[in-house]
Amino acid sequence: MKKEEQRNYRWTLLVLTLLVSSLYLLLQVETIYGGDAGDLASAIIVGGIAHPPGYPLYTLLGVIITKVLSFGTYAWRIGFLSSIPAIFTVIIVFDLIFYLTKRLSVAFLGGTILTFVYPFWLYSEVVEVFALNNLFLVSLLWLLIHWTQEGRTKYLYLAALVFGLSLSHHHVILFLVPSLLYLLLSKRKYISVKLILKCLLFFILGLIPYTYVLIVAYYNSSAINWMGSLSLINFISLVTRARYGTFQSGGFSAHDPILRLLNIWAFFEFVYKDFKLPAVLLSILGIYHLTKYQKRIFISILLGFIFYLFFLFLASFPLVDNFMVATFERFILPLYILIIPLIAAGFLSLEKIIEKYVGHFIANKKKLIFIKMVSIIFFIYPLGLLILNYPRISILKSDFSAENLGKDIFYSLPQNSILFLTTDTPLFDTQYVYYAEKYRPDVKIIHLTQLYNPDDLKRLKVLYPDLELPNSKEDSKQIFKFFLTRNYPKFPIYSKLVIETSEGSWIPYGLVFRFIKNGDKEPSDEGILTENGRLWSHYQMPEKSSLARYQNLMLSDLLPIYAIAHQEIGFWAAKKKYSPVAEKHLLIAEKLYPRDLDSYIILTQSYIVDNRCPDAKLQIEELAKKNTSDPRIYFLQSINFAVCNKEKEKALFYLKLYEEKKNENDINLKKI
Repeated sequence: MKKEEQRNYRWTLLVLTLLVSSLYLLLQVETIYGGDAGDLASAIIVGGIAHPPGYPLYTLLGVIITKVLSFGTYAWRIGFLSSIPAIFTVIIVFDLIFYLTKRLSVAFLGGTILTFVYPFWLYSEVVEVFALNNLFLVSLLWLLIHWTQEGRTKYLYLAALVFGLSLSHHHVILFLVPSLLYLLLSKRKYISVKLILKCLLFFILGLIPYTYVLIVAYYNSSAINWMGSLSLINFISLVTRARYGTFQSGGFSAHDPILRLLNIWAFFEFVYKDFKLPAVLLSILGIYHLTKYQKRIFISILLGFIFYLFFLFLASFPLVDNFMVATFERFILPLYILIIPLIAAGFLSLEKIIEKYVGHFIANKKKLIFIKMVSIIFFIYPLGLLILNYPRISILKSDFSAENLGKDIFYSLPQNSILFLTTDTPLFDTQYVYYAEKYRPDVKIIHLTQLYNPDDLKRLKVLYPDLELPNSKEDSKQIFKFFLTRNYPKFPIYSKLVIETSEGSWIPYGLVFRFIKNGDKEPSDEGILTENGRLWSHYQMPEKSSLARYQNLMLSDLLPIYAIAHQEIGFWAAKKKYSPVAEKHLLIAEKLYPRDLDSYIILTQSYIVDNRCPDAKLQIEELAKKNTSDPRIYFLQSINFAVCNKEKEKALFYLKLYEEKKNENDINLKKI
């Protein structure tokens, strides 16, 4: 580059860096956002191993950064592992586009679009592993593209090191391998055995962070250790995510190809929603431009697209609720990054089209002015993304709703309790406040699956020596029976969810359930109602937080957790004939989580029992709006006509319809 070009490049890069850095660092979230964040942060705080694949590099960096920074919340400190990699990702994307196009305006446009597009910006502000994965992806592409253009072996050595580091962080980077191999093989005549061996050495150096999990597993004393004791089987199980299914979203993944294809369709819906129409049109033009002028770059991007879309097909995310949609949203980020060069190329293509078809009608000087005016108009696009997404993301900075869930759960418990936790959001959010803030150290929190794993039982014995723990070789029912029988006399036992057992019953207490052993006198109904009233009046309800303004997907998973707890006490109150209490809680449950039809069904029956026929009818109508094909609608109509209206023929008619529909759908009616 000439001196003037270098100066312009540096000033443009400086402006972009200051813009991205000030924005990302200013809005870095002070607490956990939800999802896996609580587990990742907790593993860092206690020096443990996070859920599979363990994220050793991320955890190791987190341990270092929380030691170096002694101020701010743990989540805010760990958040630098999102904001800093995201800043460097934008810088590298800017540099790569400039390298390919030699146009600063195009590179700046691509960098700002990536900066402000919603999911990339979101996961640059919260505790998560995806920003670091994005940095590895663009770094590998940058290094391999530079190597194919310049042939310097240092780029290959660095690429091998970065690839090793990326694998010690997240295995999803493997779906970029076809793109990288294509770029490598395009210059295969320069590859020698000696070069391969040196690259292999750098690759192995990149895997060194895995020694962290080996050391933690060897001592097996950390409160959070998803690997267990040190063994080859446990190590392979951790790295391959064997308990979830390698490259699958979980054990619940659908195997129907049609359902898997819905993930591909969902990706394109996300692209349209997040990038808007201008970027979609520019991407199409960009494909044309790259196929004509830079075919090698196009093929490498195309391979990345194909194989990351294949990952979405393979993973099979069940997009049935906000939590799973939010999980899906994180995994499409590599594809979003691959879209940016297409948009940049599309901008170049648009300029060529204007020059070709408009240039015939205006003079050269005016033509240049016209093209610059079009460029300025397109710079309004990233500004529009900023204006649209800033309110959605800025409200998260000081939103402590996820932490509040953990504190609300702990508030539900008396001193020296045992608390069983299972699903991700309540488990990880509670875990975070327990370890980060040393909140309620008197409570013994147990992930239910820990009772059935020998390594976990050993750790539980170290953490809670006064617990009596079972022999893991027994069957699951005997293990849980042993635990309840031996520990119930010493500690109150609570659970976030009802755990099936014949040893006693579970009574709803706010956000949790209290276990009462068979033969013990249950608390009075009035006592249960009073205690629930006290708990619910104290809880920090999430609908009053940032969710009142915008429901960021992962954070909105809190709403059904509170809603279902309302539903459970409402169900209990309805059975006990405390109709006003049941109505109050069930109406709140409907408002918080309108997709859960059980609240409508329970409240309808409560109204029928109380002879509130018009209210029952309204509830049935609301239920029908939510799901017209649900056969339970006919069942409730049958009851309503029989009990309220005394119309036997209509009651029998709807009962017959219900039976027909029920046989078709095989509906579970556990709460009818």
